[in-house]
Amino acid sequence: MQTTNVAVCNIGLFDEKIRHFWAGNLNDFVIQYPIIKQPHKVDFYILIFVESAEGEIIIDQFKVHPKKSSVFVVKPNCITGIKLSENAKGKIFCFAEDFILNQEKSAIANQFTFLDRDSKPFIQLSQESYSKIGTIINLIVDEYISVHKESANVLRSYLYIVLTGIERNSLLIDKTILTSAKHLLIKEFEFQIDQHYETKKLPTEYAIILEVSPNYLNKTCKEIVGCTAGYLIRKRVQMEAQRLLQFTDSSVKDIASKLGFESTSYFITFFKKSTNLTPEKFRRNLFV
Repeated sequence: MQTTNVAVCNIGLFDEKIRHFWAGNLNDFVIQYPIIKQPHKVDFYILIFVESAEGEIIIDQFKVHPKKSSVFVVKPNCITGIKLSENAKGKIFCFAEDFILNQEKSAIANQFTFLDRDSKPFIQLSQESYSKIGTIINLIVDEYISVHKESANVLRSYLYIVLTGIERNSLLIDKTILTSAKHLLIKEFEFQIDQHYETKKLPTEYAIILEVSPNYLNKTCKEIVGCTAGYLIRKRVQMEAQRLLQFTDSSVKDIASKLGFESTSYFITFFKKSTNLTPEKFRRNLFV
């Protein structure tokens, strides 16, 4: 076990020449910010473009040894550990959602499916695809380092091109599907769950926030993602419980309290029903 609390890093950790954005070489990042090797959460997005690197990148339950032409995607509130050698080659971008929001202010996960909370955190690109976006990646780093007039707008445009390039190469749902009103409702529902899962665990509570009926919310969840609204809430709580059991020394009692359970026994019952393991056995199995 590493710590009783998972450190939270905000984008202000970096020397922000451009508000809500940071870019640099991967080896410089690894050397300059050793804190990223330890389990931590971030409140922004990270894109890691790997040319060559030894080590591993941990993003929640995924532990991956990076390969050439791979892209790693760290989303807000994921628990991450970037344990790469100091001679790692590649680029890294950090950006807050505010930096890339479109005029309609819709969440960027609605525009780019690989940034969705439930999508896999790594994408293996072909060498050809990586080379195509590699030119823009290098332009982003150069622009960030030099900082000219209107650099923020230039960087925003470059970043949008890179995100679009990754989206086209990711094997995810067709974006046209994601523009439907029902799908947007589910995305907003998932966003609200992220914000309130510790205190709100009933679909009716979220229906009020979303200004729809509980029946409509449940029906839409079944139609779009194939499960009930209650299941999505429980899944988020379960994921956070697993994170805390894996990455902290917090007691089961403290985790139950943090996640808003009225009693430890109720939390244990909830966790066992979701995973077929007690919290203690889940934690022990991690180190077998």
